Amino acid sequence: MLEKFNPKYATKITRDEQRNPRDLIHHEHVPSKAASARGAAREYLHDCYGLIGTKVAELRNLHRRPERSLTKAGIVTASRSMRAAWAIRPRKADC
Repeated sequence: MLEKFNPKYATKITRDEQRNPRDLIHHEHVPSKAASARGAAREYLHDCYGLIGTKVAELRNLHRRPERSLTKAGIVTASRSMRAAWAIRPRKADC
């Protein structure tokens, strides 16, 4: 994993071996004037899309609701190592 600090956003970005962002740790709260969590997420993505490597065009459908029926979108299968990383691991008992 690669870690880099972005001083403009005061954010630490952790990227995997393919340079995909895995987590963002903001050193300050990210305020929002949105009236809903969905609106706050949309606002955040429009403000910080560069941190996660997203293009502006990829944000154009954020206002839309999820489809009610299945669509013919492609399915990407996870590699064996990714499935292992996503596996739920038992937590250690608190002492």
